[in-house]
Amino acid sequence: MVPKTIRLPTSDVNRVLKSGKRWSTPAFRCTALINGQKGNRYAVIVRTKKIKTAVGRAYTKRIIREWLRLYTHTLPQGFDCTIGCTQEITKTNRQEAVSGLQSALCETFSSIVLPHPAVQS
Repeated sequence: MVPKTIRLPTSDVNRVLKSGKRWSTPAFRCTALINGQKGNRYAVIVRTKKIKTAVGRAYTKRIIREWLRLYTHTLPQGFDCTIGCTQEITKTNRQEAVSGLQSALCETFSSIVLPHPAVQS
């Protein structure tokens, strides 16, 4: 599981999927929405329709969670993000998939324009 401090609650996942900005790569579909907090919160979604075996789903989620643990501090903060996996990560395509995840998250966050504080006159 994603650590509780950065886990997106189930009640907020639908809100992010409905209203967030989306970005896709061949292996991942990321959706992000500004959360108004100091840190990011994440939900990892791996569907049975895309990855058939339980072993494949578990390995894929484990790789994504490990990447989040190591690199979440390098991403812009203040977002709720869902990470959906559209193809299985195996030991042979792991490096390619991880770099795809990084580019998908960076593009998703950069496509969201942060609101500027109101200018007081």
